Amino acid sequence: MPAIEVLPVEKVFVPGKDATVTYNPRTSLSLESKLSTYLQRSGEIMTIIGPTKVGKSVLVEKVATRRVWLEGSWIKSIDDFWSRLASALRIPNSQGRSNEQVELYKWNVLGNLGFFQPSVGKDESRSEESSWSQTLPLDQAVSAVLKWQVELGDPCAIVIDDFHFMDTKTRVEVVRALKALVRQAVPAVLITLQHYRAVAARGVQDIGGRTKTLPVPAWELEDLETIARQGFEALNLFDPFGRIGRRLAAESYQSPALMQTLCLQLCDDPANGITETQETLTQVNEPADWDAFFRGVEDDLAMDWLARLAQGPPVRGTKRQHATLTDGRALDGYQQVLLGLNLLGPKLKTGVAELTDALRPILDEGETVDPRILAKLRKMTEIAATSLDEELDAVDEDDEEESDVEVHRRRELQPVFEFDEDSAEQTIYLVDPFLSYALRWHGEHAGVQRPA
Repeated sequence: MPAIEVLPVEKVFVPGKDATVTYNPRTSLSLESKLSTYLQRSGEIMTIIGPTKVGKSVLVEKVATRRVWLEGSWIKSIDDFWSRLASALRIPNSQGRSNEQVELYKWNVLGNLGFFQPSVGKDESRSEESSWSQTLPLDQAVSAVLKWQVELGDPCAIVIDDFHFMDTKTRVEVVRALKALVRQAVPAVLITLQHYRAVAARGVQDIGGRTKTLPVPAWELEDLETIARQGFEALNLFDPFGRIGRRLAAESYQSPALMQTLCLQLCDDPANGITETQETLTQVNEPADWDAFFRGVEDDLAMDWLARLAQGPPVRGTKRQHATLTDGRALDGYQQVLLGLNLLGPKLKTGVAELTDALRPILDEGETVDPRILAKLRKMTEIAATSLDEELDAVDEDDEEESDVEVHRRRELQPVFEFDEDSAEQTIYLVDPFLSYALRWHGEHAGVQRPA
């Protein structure tokens, strides 16, 4: 019988890191094969969409092994795009005049990328031929190198993560640049959130027919349960009938990152105390109190965002109006939004009408849902697009109508909350599953817990 590999628990359940032992490709969705097929054929811009923390970036990292990776928050102009590509490709921006020198330049650059020309018949690196150099536009240099890689049969994909972080003008210019590259069979992959589905093509009149979308859906319960099952097996643990894994999956808000966190916490729980792979097959135990267990899991960042969204901006002038609940609590409009979302799950996406319908039954007789609920949602979206360290401006109630998210957005931030007012059904997105979890299990810290 082969010896069991002893692994520390933190190598098995890896919140916030790329999973190896507990990696689940969700084979039934064929995500890896679809992306692999695209990379082989190219000719289109691939947009990968889905909620945050569902494995979009991990998918691309595992499949697109030859790639240049850019972050949307890095790219502030089209010149920045070309400059960062050139730097990643190690491209010198000069080229010799003679054909021989052009070839030497070409193979030197490709050599830096791991491509090597077979024997060229002579030592070109010692060529003393008189030549001169000229500065090349970066877009031409980058395009040439990417095209050469295609010709060699091993193209390098351009990947832009968090594509939505770029401003509208830059996004349009970058898509136009990518359009020219994909026509030369250079793969281009844009990673963004599901409600930014059309952002790649927006503003580019003739991009139609050159875009392809690969949705990465939120995780189903059985997919999340697989994480627990694989991890328990690696630790030589067994979960009778999968009951514990199923319970953890139900509280993971369709996020593998949160599932990893809960599995690790379960191993650390006093009911188990698992630090590494067990010598003999060992049963994993339930916590003594499931509610206490879930409340014991806190994400500091999510807790801070919950408090900030519930508090809203500082008030200038007249105090906010409050509505009284049947349990005696008095909540303002911001708290009403979060309580309504809590009553409904919380879910990844919620319609405004659904939100107000959930609030009405718990309001005291004669009370109504805040009539300025849309203004509150706009302001919460603006708040989520700023830094936690940034002091918010004080507002009057009337000022809340004037929220301008684009003005306040910080490109390096991933908003945890967004309100899409322009969709067919006005929709609220809890973008970060850790915020949903904090709302569900720590709502009392912001006064938005479910009624008893």
